Amino acid sequence: ATWRVPLDPAQTVPLPFLRPGRPPLLVPTMTSRKYPVASFTDPRLQVQVGRLELSGGLSLVVLVPRGPPGALGRLERALDPPTLRGLLRRAARAPPRATALALPRLRLDLALDVVALVHDMDFGLFLDAELCGLARGAAVAVDAARHRAVLALDEAGVEAAGAMATSVARTA
Repeated sequence: ATWRVPLDPAQTVPLPFLRPGRPPLLVPTMTSRKYPVASFTDPRLQVQVGRLELSGGLSLVVLVPRGPPGALGRLERALDPPTLRGLLRRAARAPPRATALALPRLRLDLALDVVALVHDMDFGLFLDAELCGLARGAAVAVDAARHRAVLALDEAGVEAAGAMATSVARTA
């Protein structure tokens, strides 16, 4: 989706991106002195929440942990589904205000072997599921499962996509 209020490519500048335990890295950062952001701070979770409007009634919600290094891990552990829903509802109600914005331009592309992940979680139902309705003849089992997710933020807008592919093989 495109940004509801376009970001000016001329305002993208290299700024330091902070990484816990590692030196800052200069990254292209989209900036604006007065960008409309609906935002609030949740003192219990120690997080700043910002909602940026996109086309088609969509929004990008960004959570920025506040506090010392390690705050991201604490925030991740605290974000159970009801807590995340509460933050998203509150962000949806917050009115946009002119805000100084610095948002890194990024592209994340992650591919996972889901079979290995499920195996490590010791969640055997996925691997041992009865799949006899998928094929005639000999029984089949999950042979491979791959997941891929992409998130891209740039001056044009946001791209987010996810896909999963599963293959089955006949068992002996």
